[in-house]
Amino acid sequence: MIMELKNMLIELQSTLLPNAFDNVRGQMGIKNLNIFDTLIALPKSKIEYHKFDTL
Repeated sequence: MIMELKNMLIELQSTLLPNAFDNVRGQMGIKNLNIFDTLIALPKSKIEYHKFDTL
């Protein structure tokens, strides 16, 4: 999902004027597109569906 969003924003960036794209990106709360690379590089754990923690 992160890669899809990053790719969509890169495509949008190529179609808009820089100030317009900065406005859209800012309204989304994204300071810069490099944050997506950081998120992609984070270690991920396997999701175990239908399992609940016991206390």
